[in-house]
Amino acid sequence: MITQNYIHKRQNGYYYFCVNIPTRLLSSTTRRQILRSLRTRDLATAKKRVATHVAEILPLFDEDRLPDEAHIEYKRVKAIAEKLTTKYEPYTAVSEKTVDQLIERINEIVDVRAVMPTPNVVQTAGLVGAMETPPLSWVEAFEKFKALSSEKVRGKNELQTKRFWRRYEVKTEDYIAAMGDTDVLKITKNDVKKYRKILKEKIDTGEFLSNEANKKISWLGVILETVFDEEYEGKESPFAGIRISGYEDDGKRAPLTAAEIAAVTEGLKTSGARPEIKALIRIGMCTGANAREIALLTPTDIHLGAPNPYISIRPNELRGKVKRGGARHRDVPLVGDALAAMREFPIGFTIFHTNEGPTQVNCAMSDFFRRVTPGKGFGSFRHNMADWLRRSGANDTLKDSILGHTNTIRCTTAMDTISRTKRRRWKKLSNTQNYQSKKPNINSIC
Repeated sequence: MITQNYIHKRQNGYYYFCVNIPTRLLSSTTRRQILRSLRTRDLATAKKRVATHVAEILPLFDEDRLPDEAHIEYKRVKAIAEKLTTKYEPYTAVSEKTVDQLIERINEIVDVRAVMPTPNVVQTAGLVGAMETPPLSWVEAFEKFKALSSEKVRGKNELQTKRFWRRYEVKTEDYIAAMGDTDVLKITKNDVKKYRKILKEKIDTGEFLSNEANKKISWLGVILETVFDEEYEGKESPFAGIRISGYEDDGKRAPLTAAEIAAVTEGLKTSGARPEIKALIRIGMCTGANAREIALLTPTDIHLGAPNPYISIRPNELRGKVKRGGARHRDVPLVGDALAAMREFPIGFTIFHTNEGPTQVNCAMSDFFRRVTPGKGFGSFRHNMADWLRRSGANDTLKDSILGHTNTIRCTTAMDTISRTKRRRWKKLSNTQNYQSKKPNINSIC
């Protein structure tokens, strides 16, 4: 006989049906109760309507099964299966196994049943692979990637973190726009090759360079490799080993030519950019440091009173780590126009010492170089400096310590290793007269 134990009243006067899920079935679901509105404020009507729910649900409990509303979750099934056997495998994967593999699989189930003669619904589902692996969208894969890669944004503030993750998220959006929002677990090598073909067509039309296209491929691979390694054991990323090659722009960013350097120098004279931006460009041109490294210098990083003035590219209150860290933490000599520009801002570029500062610098640089040297930007100075140092006769240790290349000394000792002879060579480099010769002319620049 139906009692009011199943009927409860809400504050708004409506009655609802409520039943507790038996303890033996709680391991199969995160829910503890099943609730259904009876859609009435009249108790007599509620008593009539509750009978239908009781008749539908209670028999399911008696059969050791869960009603639809307390459905078995894949995560729970997978977790239980991995406790009972080596790993969870859905029935579709099991069906593709060889005879020997099937025998091994069945033996695992027999061993479990020997110590667990009456497994519950979830345990049974896990043993037989009853549930197919649910689809995984790019949005879900990206969120998993962020959760699994928290170390990538350690030390970054909220805005920097958001900007960092956005670079990866854009790559997933580009793929979706070209190929559709498919289940990433079902993406094949052929799918990736089709995407590569689409990217190559865009390179051919000048939409972007091949190095950017390769980032679109490789960064998607990083996302899936991270997620698969952690949550889909044995599954390989379909992006692995696929890249775009054969384009002339492939490889490192090209240095600026003598004509382009002259264009930059003239462009600074007529540019309406703020003085800080112009000074940043002058310093970058003669040091090889990147724009953010210079923009985030603090007074303790600027050593204008030293016998050989220099700047320290290192962690400070504005940044926890320089890009890539390690050897990129370094001391860089200031000579020529770089020294003059730094003296104009002896305590650094404080206007950019905000969360939005790096973005403002990048936007300003992009605008300037897009007009003056299309296709090349501030980063090209780094490659110019590498060429100049190489042509000057500087050995690899000196060159690497200035540019922050790997396998070199750390920033705390970089200036100490630049001997008087090497410093004279560096100054001689700034006074050479012919850029096109073995010892290039940067006197007019620095």
